[in-house]
Amino acid sequence: MSHFYGYLTGHRGTATRCGSKKSGIQARIKSWTHDVTVHLYADDAGNDVLNLSIPDGLKVQINGKIYKTKGAK
Repeated sequence: MSHFYGYLTGHRGTATRCGSKKSGIQARIKSWTHDVTVHLYADDAGNDVLNLSIPDGLKVQINGKIYKTKGAK
């Protein structure tokens, strides 16, 4: 049974994926200039963990608050 569930929407519609606590779920989203990775998994104690890999030079909005990574304009 899936513990994690994700979807990605683009001009070709929506794609969905499922992940277990053992496998986790990971998405890599790219543009011409940036590459962001999102990884959701369970740690050894069974707690859900979110890992974001965000490159320098990118503005990031989380819950309505804007952050700038190093070198962002």
